[in-house]
Amino acid sequence: MSAYDGDEAHWRRAATERLAALAKPPGSLGVLEDWAITLCVAQRTLAPTAEPASVVVFAGDHGVKLADESLSPYPASATQAVFRALAAGVSCTATLARAANAQLVVVDVGVAGDLSRVEGVGDVVVEHRKVARGTADFRSGDAMDHDALAAALRAGGDALTARRARARGVVAVGEVGIGNTAAAAALLAALTGEDAAACCGRGTGLDDQGLAHKVDTVRRARVPRSRLAPSGARALRRFRDRGHGRRLRGRARARAS
Repeated sequence: MSAYDGDEAHWRRAATERLAALAKPPGSLGVLEDWAITLCVAQRTLAPTAEPASVVVFAGDHGVKLADESLSPYPASATQAVFRALAAGVSCTATLARAANAQLVVVDVGVAGDLSRVEGVGDVVVEHRKVARGTADFRSGDAMDHDALAAALRAGGDALTARRARARGVVAVGEVGIGNTAAAAALLAALTGEDAAACCGRGTGLDDQGLAHKVDTVRRARVPRSRLAPSGARALRRFRDRGHGRRLRGRARARAS
């Protein structure tokens, strides 16, 4: 074991130097080079591997969508349909996971329906970690209380820890829940101070009227950033659905679409 095994700076520098020494123009592989460096640092080696891989999809319903079906073109019940398609291995995500030789894991953390009898087909793994059947409507209060947030974070953490215990080299994390981009936009607006119009996109195909309604919904949910700082978890509890806490940082970096 190298003396540098625990030194992130060492591995980042070594990986960068290794890429620079290859017979190619500097930076010619674009974002792939960034990912290569990230893998080297995470695995503490200059010969990283992406196998075995897992794709973990968390599922949960948003209270704001359950209370207002007009918030997106698809009914809230579509979350259950997508969950079942994932479990059966017939969704686009399942197809891509198979193509990448990655194990698909589907986790019910907060779907507003009874999915307890749903089992994975073939190599698909289904985990039942339900905290509650959806969240509350964030227009009228917090989406989750402290206990629910803690339980959701534990569910997410336990699901990922289980993949680590199985020596997975790479874990890709995703989510499903109709109305998810409205919740993401509310988080982004609250954490950055941007107007809702700058944070909202058309999601799964809203027309102009639907987009205007989505913007109005996010504006109604706005709270001063001073109430959310310094805790990102506080913002998560205010707006977000269950099981997605570990994705908050990434969500806040990009505009919701």
